[in-house]
Amino acid sequence: MVTFRLMHYLLVWLVWSAAIWLTSRLLPGFQISSFGGAIVVALVFGLVNMLVGHLLYLVIGVTTLGLGFVFGFVTRWVVTAICLKITDAFSESLTIRSFGTAMLAALSIAFFGGLGEHLLTHGASF
Repeated sequence: MVTFRLMHYLLVWLVWSAAIWLTSRLLPGFQISSFGGAIVVALVFGLVNMLVGHLLYLVIGVTTLGLGFVFGFVTRWVVTAICLKITDAFSESLTIRSFGTAMLAALSIAFFGGLGEHLLTHGASF
């Protein structure tokens, strides 16, 4: 059971690494040094999002008097872009030209990563 769960987490990490790498190929201004760099970026981004992302979401939600919670998708989108910029500061493998690029990258990564994770967990049957 533990081995299966570990394998699942490793595959999910690989899926999100692929989403980051694919985004770097499609979006000018969002550059990854290599696929190996995308794996490192996915790890750093995951840690930043876990440690800072949830706190940022809470702070934005409270400081906007709850509107950040009502429009949770937009808040999560902005928080993801902020976490990407923080990841850019911590990782030599990632370069993001601007915050606008980070916003577009957040959408792209969410789309490709979500799609890949869905296919991983539910198979390719539609």
